[in-house]
Amino acid sequence: MNTERSFLRKGARLLLWLALVALVLFGFQVTLLAFPQLLFSESTRIGTVTVFHDGLPDEQALRFATEIDRRLQGSRFYDPARSDPVFIFRNRNTYELYLKLIFRNVAPSGFNLPIFGNSYVCEAVLTELGDATGGQPRFSIWDGDLAHIAAHEIGHQYIADRIGSRRWRSLPHWKQEGLPEYIANIGDVRADPSFSLVSRIRILGDDSRWTATPATRRRGWDRVHYEAGLLVEFLLDVEGLSLEQVISDRVTKSDTYSAMKSWASSRGM
Repeated sequence: MNTERSFLRKGARLLLWLALVALVLFGFQVTLLAFPQLLFSESTRIGTVTVFHDGLPDEQALRFATEIDRRLQGSRFYDPARSDPVFIFRNRNTYELYLKLIFRNVAPSGFNLPIFGNSYVCEAVLTELGDATGGQPRFSIWDGDLAHIAAHEIGHQYIADRIGSRRWRSLPHWKQEGLPEYIANIGDVRADPSFSLVSRIRILGDDSRWTATPATRRRGWDRVHYEAGLLVEFLLDVEGLSLEQVISDRVTKSDTYSAMKSWASSRGM
């Protein structure tokens, strides 16, 4: 009997220690995700954007912050009262540690955590992608443009803040990704007549522009995001829908794609 009680006490102590260790690890995980600025020694703020970094030259950090904010200002969803932090990882290993903390294997160049209001971008991955793709097609998420990806990730936060995180998570993938792509790119594409919506729909349908290489094995995934951005742009700027209408379940990908293709064909595509 005494032996059994001793065994139970030891088991209870072991469970308590395991629970404490799990609690400490969880606290460590939450702290790193909620306050990543603990790992970054410097920050630069322009407009609504604060770029946290570790070791970027001052002029480069200023350029990134300026370009990110400029891209955001091009969107109808821009709010000058916002404050959006973006954390630029120069070290790929540190970035991959953060991916493990959120139990994600796939986030090639950046991600956003609406619960904390933080966006995270890996400079090393983007440099590699830009070298592999030659920055093409422009306005695709693998063009290697850090400001594009940062604005895209902040765009996730824009929409989550407007409609609520739960509703945002329930959106189909093409709306989840298409809205941030619209936010990140619309100002720039409007300023460049050579990248009209019709011309970009043409690029979408050109298989040669999306050919995979050993360094870009996921180009098909890239194309999905590019398409999503065009679909949302068509809904907002051509059809004139509001955000509430776009996120409605009545607006489907197949119907939107058919309408977009018909519209482009009527304009000589």
